[in-house]
Amino acid sequence: MDFDPTGAPREDLPGLMVQWIASFPPEEQPHAVLRCMAIILKNVDAETARLLRADLAKTGEPLAAEMLNLIDGNLALREITGQPDLRR
Repeated sequence: MDFDPTGAPREDLPGLMVQWIASFPPEEQPHAVLRCMAIILKNVDAETARLLRADLAKTGEPLAAEMLNLIDGNLALREITGQPDLRR
């Protein structure tokens, strides 16, 4: 099962992401976090990633902490490489 955020408003993404990840058994959730964030971050520009980060931070979900770390790393990489938009 893959995460497909197609057509979802940005405001709904944090809840959809957490819900999708939580649907996996606990031992598979770390992999689900990585897969979910790879899909999201590959398809959004830096500004949307920052907005998504703010939305996730508001959820207070335990799973959100790992997602915030991945977003922060992705944004830092974009800044270092000078590529604010990684979409292809």
